[in-house]
Amino acid sequence: MSRDARGWTALQAAELMRAADALLLDGLTRLPPITADPAGGEEEIALAAADVARLRAVADALAELAERLQGLAGALPPEDLEATREQVAEAAAEDLAHGIIDPARARLAARMLSVGPGWRALARALRSSDVHVAWGGMSAGTLLGCFRDADERLVARVLAVAQLPPGTPLSGCDADAAKRLAAALEEHAPRSTA
Repeated sequence: MSRDARGWTALQAAELMRAADALLLDGLTRLPPITADPAGGEEEIALAAADVARLRAVADALAELAERLQGLAGALPPEDLEATREQVAEAAAEDLAHGIIDPARARLAARMLSVGPGWRALARALRSSDVHVAWGGMSAGTLLGCFRDADERLVARVLAVAQLPPGTPLSGCDADAAKRLAAALEEHAPRSTA
């Protein structure tokens, strides 16, 4: 695994840990208090069926996150890891261009990338795969706006050229719409002056 890819993998693992932490906190705040402290609790433990269902849903979601985290952590070598932001961004762009199925990972890649290289990578993915159909309700406007330096007016212009209303879910884009979006992204992605 290249240094770039290791940094990108470590970043994805950190994001999964943050997601797990948020899921745990959300689960704890939504369930009624249950405590083993004899001085601070009720005489009985009572959970409504909806609370049991919520507990199971949190457990299932945590198990899925843990499985994904194990895969990412297992891919990292045991030695020290150092990667620059630029190296991580290059790996994220390559990953995005090859097609990221998980919408959260696609948004993370977008947050790592500036509009120019990020939109070109997304255009490559849209031209070479139908990965966007796995992105559920994530809209084209939302994803395009995740890229660093994304300007609302530029996002709106790209969507207009692609003939997509801003709230259009990417999963609902047919092959023609995906090709129009890819062409609009390539047309409007700024080129590096360096």
